[in-house]
Amino acid sequence: MLQQIGFAMIAAIITGYLFPEFAAGLKPLGDIVLRLIKMIIVPLIFLSIAMSVLELKEIRKAARVGGISFALYLMTTFFATAIAVTVAGVAFQYIELPDISLLPKGDLTSISKHASNYDGFWGTIFTLIPSNLLMAFVEGNTLATILFAVVTGMLILLMQSGADKEHGDFLARLIQASSRLIYRFIDVVIAMMPFAVFAYIAWMVATQDYGIFLVLAKMLGLGYLALGLHVFLTYGTMLTVFARVNFFTFLRKFVEVQLFAFSSASSAATIPLNERVLQTEIGVSKQTSSFTVPFGATVNMDGTAIAQCVYAIFIAHLYGVDLSIMQYATLAVMSAIVSVGVAAVPSASLVTLSVVLGVVGIPVEGIAFILATDRIFDMARTAVNVTGDATVSTVVDVWEKRFDRELFDTPMDEIHARRVAAGE
Repeated sequence: MLQQIGFAMIAAIITGYLFPEFAAGLKPLGDIVLRLIKMIIVPLIFLSIAMSVLELKEIRKAARVGGISFALYLMTTFFATAIAVTVAGVAFQYIELPDISLLPKGDLTSISKHASNYDGFWGTIFTLIPSNLLMAFVEGNTLATILFAVVTGMLILLMQSGADKEHGDFLARLIQASSRLIYRFIDVVIAMMPFAVFAYIAWMVATQDYGIFLVLAKMLGLGYLALGLHVFLTYGTMLTVFARVNFFTFLRKFVEVQLFAFSSASSAATIPLNERVLQTEIGVSKQTSSFTVPFGATVNMDGTAIAQCVYAIFIAHLYGVDLSIMQYATLAVMSAIVSVGVAAVPSASLVTLSVVLGVVGIPVEGIAFILATDRIFDMARTAVNVTGDATVSTVVDVWEKRFDRELFDTPMDEIHARRVAAGE
């Protein structure tokens, strides 16, 4: 899969550069694959998390895994904002920014519309408990889906340990069978991922306005630098210290997931491939990854938090707004907090960015200047988000004593040879 995705990216860049008119029409092909994935995201999240709770056997174990995962995700997000504020806050003091009159403005209509409906922290809490569960499933409310899956799994465990054991066992078998069906479907979709990578990268190369990119290159460069530092400093330290695994071996095995996340710019769409690589190549158990990966795709938005900090400081300097130490601290904390609820909000990161700017006192109108390049930033921050999901999954699995170190240490070539021999 790694070789196929890599070849697809190279072919896409060449196609987008040499045949821009043809490449500009390829995006629908990628959308088809992405739609197939998104079509099963809600049932995948519900079934995988409910199944994970059931396989943990005890409610206390499920609660412990959930609590540890959330604490680690929250910790990495605060580290992410601290790194972003430090890098951008220092660098923009010495970087000459373009004249504000030379920057193109995007349309803020949709952002303003969604921002007016954003209820902040309590709005995120209320999405956990929808008034209509079926509507929550239809709208793709992943926060509510996760909560319902956890509660369902726990209730089935209570039924199995009580007088209603027969019905509890039946429900557990039903969820297990449904989960296997979903993963069969996922195997088919994963095989189509290189086509989606080709279509999206070719489309981006053909349609991106590189004049705008060059004008905002300094801001994007700092954003990518902050994202890279977070991966190596935060995730590298966690894997080395907490999980006691080689970080570079982890990256080599995980790069295909990062490449797909980069091209699709969707954490949710990367869930199936993320789980598969963790289970078959890195050594994370299914009990852990089937819980922590969907959970992380919803609550772990380290890349988004970094982007919000970089965007906010860039806009502040663009308008000549001097930020105090307290405002920098507020920016870091607010970016970390609001990013947790990003997955449930339309126009996610830009909507919450408007909230953060308003709190810190930075002109919200500045968002119009970064709309044109947000896709380029979005691709990288999605790759960071899924890396964070995998990092936390690995650490939790090690702490739960389920991690397969032998598989982790097995070279990729040997793993692939085993798959071929098994006919996979």
